[in-house]
Order: sequence, then structure tokens, then C-alpha cells
Amino acid sequence: MGKTSVMRRLLMVFFLVVLGMPGLHAARLYGGTYARIGVPDLVQAEGFFRDVLDCRLIGPDAGSGLATVLLSCDEDSVVELFQQTGSSQQPAPPLRFIVSDVARAGAWLRHAGASHVGNPRRMTSGPLAGRMVVDFATPWGQPLQLLGHGTSRSSGTELATADGG
Repeated sequence: MGKTSVMRRLLMVFFLVVLGMPGLHAARLYGGTYARIGVPDLVQAEGFFRDVLDCRLIGPDAGSGLATVLLSCDEDSVVELFQQTGSSQQPAPPLRFIVSDVARAGAWLRHAGASHVGNPRRMTSGPLAGRMVVDFATPWGQPLQLLGHGTSRSSGTELATADGG
């Protein structure tokens, strides 16, 4: 077997492994069906929500010249991204999405190049107690969380803590 044949086989195996990795299926927003997020780069943000979070475009795209984009992130969750200019942006609380498998979604985020992906951990108190959660950030620094399915007896306005594990 020549070097070219071996390289072709290795590349084929690599592509099969990458294609076989499960992506992050569109997640549902936690605590509501609509979120409006100011972003410094609308094109980058649209790409992140589409390519990493598997949201689909339902409004004008970032190249349309408008300063807003609408995306559907599951059948009942809409995210509106808008161009936010200026450096006086307030630190935003994490935007939370519910997914069926937090550990697998966390692995997908690492593979997709999301920044600051933490390890999945179980929430120990507050309205999210018992749920698995993974923290990560958008390329522009917006904190996001993926929450596992679970029951919550609260509106989501209380603080929650998590174990370190």
C-alpha cells in the first residue's frame, strides 16, 4: 500500500468520525419563548446561533442591511439578534437553553469551538436544583448555559448554585 492510499483511508476515517458526531440539536429557551440579544457583530452572531446552536433563520439575514436577525431555536423559541454599538454594554446574565443531553451537548460545543466550555455539573440549590448544566460563552463573551431536562417549581428568577463536580 502506498502513502497516498494510506492517507486517503485516514482522511476517509477522519471525515466519517466527524460526520458521525452528533450535533447540538436546536435547544429551547428556558423561562420564555423569546430573547432579544444585542451583539457587536451581527454576521458573527447569526453564524454562531445557526452553526453552533442549530437555530434556523426565520427573519432577514445579517447581510440584508437590516440591524436585526430572527432565529428559531426549537419550535417555540425565537431569538432576535440586533446590532449593538458602543462600548457601554452591561454584563448580561446567562441566556439559558434546555437540551436533552447536557454532557453530549457540552462535548459538541467543545468540538464546534465554543469558548469557555465548562464541565457539566449538577445544580444543588435554587430553582434549577437537580438539573445538569454546562456553561459556555459566545465568541463576543455573552454567557450561555445549557440545562438538562428536569422539573423546576419556580419561575427561574431565583439564584441557583452548583456543585464543583
